[in-house]
Amino acid sequence: MENGFAHRIEGLSAYVACARPGAEHAPSFLVCRCCRRVAEEAIAAPLGPEAEAEGFAIERTVVEAQGLCPACRGRA
Repeated sequence: MENGFAHRIEGLSAYVACARPGAEHAPSFLVCRCCRRVAEEAIAAPLGPEAEAEGFAIERTVVEAQGLCPACRGRA
């Protein structure tokens, strides 16, 4: 994690390989609640402007969305 090669998925208490190693990014994760598949997406820091307006310096943001992946949606 320190070198940017992996991310911790808080909701699963697990680690996944980084999809963009070496690139500066704020990852977010789509976690399937059925099969536990994880997809990494890059999003702009959602709280950046609001935090800056409050004088708050964000050091780490964790965004995890839980739902169903396409394969599990097809079975549901």
